[in-house]
Amino acid sequence: MNKFLALWALLSGLSAAKAAETCPPAKIADLQKLLQEKPASELIFFASWCISCKEHLQHPPPGSFFIASFDERAAANKVIDHFRGANEAPRCVWDEDGSITEHYQVKGLPATRSPGPPKR
Repeated sequence: MNKFLALWALLSGLSAAKAAETCPPAKIADLQKLLQEKPASELIFFASWCISCKEHLQHPPPGSFFIASFDERAAANKVIDHFRGANEAPRCVWDEDGSITEHYQVKGLPATRSPGPPKR
């Protein structure tokens, strides 16, 4: 019985770790570093409660990068996990302090932005 409980605990921990890493928390400096390492074609801002956002998540352009904003992290993770392909790991971050959303001047959702500097 102890072996079963140990295995269950291990598998539960792995599942929780995977879910927690779907959209890790990030600030604008973190996102800029990620985009330097691997550029994106488009930034897609979304939230779990945004019905229109789900249309953007269903068929994103190749190379898209997802930004979870105005949302709880756990809820955003569930949504992105639902829409990603079976073998496709989404490139996603959760806007930890609102700095990404502010930098790209996102006032409402859904929103898409070019990954370059925001237009002033």
